[in-house]
Amino acid sequence: MAINFAVGMSSAVAAAPRPAEAGQVRDSPIALSTNGTVSPFGVRNATAGTDEDDIMNADRIALRLFHQLLGNVAPEARDEEVAALVADAREMVCRRNQSCWPIASEGQVGCVLTGTIRKYAIRANGQRQIVDLLMAGDFIGLAPLDPCFSIEAVADGTRIAVFRSTRLAALAEAYPVVNILIRDRAADAIRRLENHLLVQGRTTASEKVRGYLVSMCHRIKNDEYGALVLPVSRYDIADHLGLAVETVSRAMTALKRCKMIALESPRLVEIRTALMLADGEIY
Repeated sequence: MAINFAVGMSSAVAAAPRPAEAGQVRDSPIALSTNGTVSPFGVRNATAGTDEDDIMNADRIALRLFHQLLGNVAPEARDEEVAALVADAREMVCRRNQSCWPIASEGQVGCVLTGTIRKYAIRANGQRQIVDLLMAGDFIGLAPLDPCFSIEAVADGTRIAVFRSTRLAALAEAYPVVNILIRDRAADAIRRLENHLLVQGRTTASEKVRGYLVSMCHRIKNDEYGALVLPVSRYDIADHLGLAVETVSRAMTALKRCKMIALESPRLVEIRTALMLADGEIY
């Protein structure tokens, strides 16, 4: 049975105010072609002033990502399903720290194409607490968003494929592999939050940072070792772990001193030793 994402959208979320700095969604569908090439459809329907190369690059990204996502959950997925998904998608391009709230507040569902999105709350004392980071392939708006949370792009050029929840529900009904994909993405979000709770629940700051780097490496590279470029700053890592940024920096310096990691730059980290996995990290 296909999941109906339109049902359950709370009135509080639906009535939430639209932020002044909200990203703009391109009205035209993303261009698609069942053979993996880009048709000129998106270019013909582009809004005035939009760079054609930029549009076609976004089209390629969307096609490649949806091919990969559907192939991961259903190897038998056909070009038809990919074409149906991309045909119903519209593009939202966000600037750094720009709100993505309209996706969740206007009966829409988004899939991150490029970049990273942070979900956070501001505590009564003014401290920011990041509860999740969404990267390429992660979905926004599968469940109603609590108004106490905010979602925003981490960097310039963050791209999101946006669907009307009613249309995505119809696609899930028409194509079983799309239904499987949505359930897989929802389950992956739960797994991701459960794993982060275990990392955050460790005793010392060093253990938390160590577990965080390993889980991030596995998430980005699907591996426990090697070099990776962290998609967020140390301030974001600190707010995600509930630590001070100075504590995160000291922990990373200590890991470097122990030769567990190499730091080419504040964001370029290389995990070098199996000792990083000594506490039985999960991902």
